[in-house]
Amino acid sequence: MGIIGSDAHTIEGINYENSLKLCQSQLAFHGIGASKLTTCPEFENALVRCKQGKPIRFLLLNPEDATLISAAKRAQQNSDSYHERVVKSLRTIKELKEKRDFDIHVRFYSGKPIFRLMFVDDTLCLLSGYTQLGVDDGSKLPQVHLRNSSEYNHTNSLYSSFEHYFEALWTKSTEWDFLRYLN
Repeated sequence: MGIIGSDAHTIEGINYENSLKLCQSQLAFHGIGASKLTTCPEFENALVRCKQGKPIRFLLLNPEDATLISAAKRAQQNSDSYHERVVKSLRTIKELKEKRDFDIHVRFYSGKPIFRLMFVDDTLCLLSGYTQLGVDDGSKLPQVHLRNSSEYNHTNSLYSSFEHYFEALWTKSTEWDFLRYLN
């Protein structure tokens, strides 16, 4: 199956910083805005290590998606607060791409996110679900560790299922030009 571990709470297991420390050659992320990653001190170091590997990919919620406004209202914050958080994260990604010549690609999907996926070095997928956006920061949600391994039939693994999901969503998502939303 490929399940190699789990955390009752993401913050107490392979948290955001620790997940970035695991990245040595590849990083692909599917989530809302990647702000918990882009604000980590380890973020740039992870990108440096992945520079010689595959392109670094971020599949993020469209900053104009109504889901962000609903989440902000649920959190009793300004209706633009979640949008602004995503834009700040995009700005960080763009600055690092330009400053360090990283091969970074960002695409946007629309609609309520169901889970967060982080693929590390083509060997590990960290999976956690989203409940109600805007209720908390998600760090107390459970997380599952999925392994991509040659020890079993890859096509029958959970890792493979989520990898196919990511690739299908990536293909039909909108590519970011690294300009829009940053005015």
